[in-house]
Amino acid sequence: MAVDYKAPSLDRLKRLMDLTDEQAQTVRDLLHGKIEPDDEQRFPKTVAWKKQCYNHPNRIDLLLEALNEAVEGHGTEPINIEKAWVDRYWATCCAVYVNVGETYAPTIIYDTASETFDLLSWGDMLERLERRHRVRHDD
Repeated sequence: MAVDYKAPSLDRLKRLMDLTDEQAQTVRDLLHGKIEPDDEQRFPKTVAWKKQCYNHPNRIDLLLEALNEAVEGHGTEPINIEKAWVDRYWATCCAVYVNVGETYAPTIIYDTASETFDLLSWGDMLERLERRHRVRHDD
């Protein structure tokens, strides 16, 4: 069963992430459950990765891998906050993002606690998570 996530507008995706019309539409279709992340025609790298997994990846991991493939990212990366606890699956992983190669470049991020996708930089997300979990950087 597909879950429908809130997705950024086509214009916002194209402008902030410098995506083509097709890439932006694919991102929206993935997040709205209109296409499946394990469609071998659209996402061959995601399907190849899935086949290598010992345990079947969860839907969010599949979505993130397909999103990475759609935007031609550099993989997916976790944002861990040492003192935070999300749940037994995510543990201290508070977010996962598509790596676009730049700390403050907008990208697709999944917030594991709120179970939502967002479009912002992973640097901004890290700062937001540190405030949420009251992380202090004592000098």
